[in-house]
Amino acid sequence: MVVKTPASPYVWDFEGLCAFRDTLKDTIIVAIDLEGVDHLVQKRGQPATTAYDKLSEVGIAIYDPRDNLKTPTSNPADIESIGPHIKAQHTIIHEFRRVTEETCPAFYHKKFGNKPHSARPYHCAFARSIVKTKEKALNDLKDTIKQLCSQNRTDAEVKSGKDRSVRILYWAAHMEETVFHLGGLDLTAAGSDVKIWDLQLWSVFQIRFHKPQTKGEEVFSSLGALGEGFNLHNATNDCVAQLLALIRVLSMKEAEWTTWFVQYIDASPLAMDWLNASILQHNYNMRPRSLHERNTRPNQGTSTQRHERLPSPPKRVTKPTPRYTSNDFDSQAPSAPGVGGMVPGGTSSNHSAEEKTAKRSSGKKHTSGSATDQWWAAYEARKDKISSTMATYKKPIAAVAPSTEEVGTGWPAEMEWAL
Repeated sequence: MVVKTPASPYVWDFEGLCAFRDTLKDTIIVAIDLEGVDHLVQKRGQPATTAYDKLSEVGIAIYDPRDNLKTPTSNPADIESIGPHIKAQHTIIHEFRRVTEETCPAFYHKKFGNKPHSARPYHCAFARSIVKTKEKALNDLKDTIKQLCSQNRTDAEVKSGKDRSVRILYWAAHMEETVFHLGGLDLTAAGSDVKIWDLQLWSVFQIRFHKPQTKGEEVFSSLGALGEGFNLHNATNDCVAQLLALIRVLSMKEAEWTTWFVQYIDASPLAMDWLNASILQHNYNMRPRSLHERNTRPNQGTSTQRHERLPSPPKRVTKPTPRYTSNDFDSQAPSAPGVGGMVPGGTSSNHSAEEKTAKRSSGKKHTSGSATDQWWAAYEARKDKISSTMATYKKPIAAVAPSTEEVGTGWPAEMEWAL
């Protein structure tokens, strides 16, 4: 049975926020997010497709206050100083490594333009992506939580065998609950003081936004946790944004709390100067070719050589059919087809010079001069010869049978034609 994840402790005013903040002073905060593909559907006669079957990404972001000697305050610069101390990992599941927002085969992406593929597996900005199998990724995740329980312990804690306190955050925990249940993963068993919260259900966000469940983009943006903007719906990007949003709430002074929580004024965006741009570029270069590129440029080497920048997908351009003029024909000097005695580029060998002179003087538009004019003159001479020959062969012939009889086709004999 899937165990429902509880919300974070209830907070509804500034005093409650201060009390909640004190309980997390020396606690390791971990954000975990899972992403899945959306093209798998249940087939007739087959079991229903589960979230575990659709798992395509595993993201984790970790903040240990013992890694940062400076206690964060409400000053944005202090909060931004936490960024480099956030440790992030991003895993792409091997089974779905080729399914992206560009290559997803789900039919409704094209049929319904307002339903694009949500996950962005190759847009991680905080860690270099690693491709693993589903089982390996989940086992590594459990090992990571287990290691955190004994990380940065004091001598007294080591001597007594006390584990560090770890709080794991989900956002809209349904997928995480289902995947970990079906995968047989119990993260709370990794240590003696490990708890899991669904931060989307936190009372602070429910009261501030007047919704039982608010989208992460809306919450993170109001707290400036997206900086100047980076792609969400990447498992690790979502985790880092969630951590920064929580830290900013916990570091607020009373005036800032009133401004954001009571007056509904959004906080200023945090600076992301500490980000290493080469990480995003590396991950983006890992992505497979889109369907558009596969159809239009089939021979482009390996996947790491195809994408050197971050361009938007190229648009197909249809070139207009060129229109040739007489000058174009002159420059290309086409030759007439050599058929039935026709001389390419000249006239028929069966016509005398007098016949050619007569045809040119009969008012036709093609006179001597360019190769094109000679070609047309030869064509018209050949056409006249064919017409005269056909006229000779189409003369009616008297039939052997009497005119009153019907021959072959059922027509009177005198109406038959010798073909």
